[in-house]
Amino acid sequence: MKIIVHGEERYLPVSTVTLYDDKATYPFHCVACGNTSNIIGGKVTKMTPILEPSEQIPVISTCKSCKAKYVFQDSYEPEVTITVILFRTPVIQSFYCYLGGGETKYGNKILEYNNESVYSYSMSEPVPLPFTTSCTNPDCHLTYNFSQLN
Repeated sequence: MKIIVHGEERYLPVSTVTLYDDKATYPFHCVACGNTSNIIGGKVTKMTPILEPSEQIPVISTCKSCKAKYVFQDSYEPEVTITVILFRTPVIQSFYCYLGGGETKYGNKILEYNNESVYSYSMSEPVPLPFTTSCTNPDCHLTYNFSQLN
């Protein structure tokens, strides 16, 4: 997302999280660091590493722990599998289940990735994209489809 600060154009990395309203609220755990960052109304159906165009007014939320930025928007279609597009980066990044739970946040770590590889914690090995997996927490029944590196 490009913003203007004191007349200078700057890039603000922000991820879009699409929610389907199921009339319930959930804690949203930052997918970058695993800490609780927001309370959301609905279930996540899609995550992208860019600001997706929308008719809704974007409001940016920031994780207090790692400073990752999110924009939440509504969806009218429920999805069984959460579609995730990963952001291309040379530095190894982690991806955690957004619902959290478990004894520690590390029990919710699904994968680590960078420009060159994706490592699955559920399979304990590198995997090619696209890749579909369930949360590593046995109490969670979410399924993620990691479709590509963008």
